[in-house]
Amino acid sequence: MALLTMSCAGVPLAREGLTDPGALLFNGYTRPDVDCYTCHNGDGRGAKGPGLIFKVPRLSEDKLARTIRNGKGLMPKYGAKLSDDEVNQVVTWLKITFR
Repeated sequence: MALLTMSCAGVPLAREGLTDPGALLFNGYTRPDVDCYTCHNGDGRGAKGPGLIFKVPRLSEDKLARTIRNGKGLMPKYGAKLSDDEVNQVVTWLKITFR
């Protein structure tokens, strides 16, 4: 399973102009070990992992936070890597970006 995670080929959004803490986390700039962009692409539209454009609007903030913390399917768990505040920052950015 780790091999699949490492084989993702998403590209982060450019660092310049990113100010939202959730976007910075998602794109690997705040914590290099949190690299959501590798599978979901920096814009969340998907690479090897699913695009979030249709998923995020259907999910509650609590469900998104649980998925980030606990993982799902091939998605790894980030609960040990992210504080509750950081999880909330990513969730807030996702909900704003994919209304």
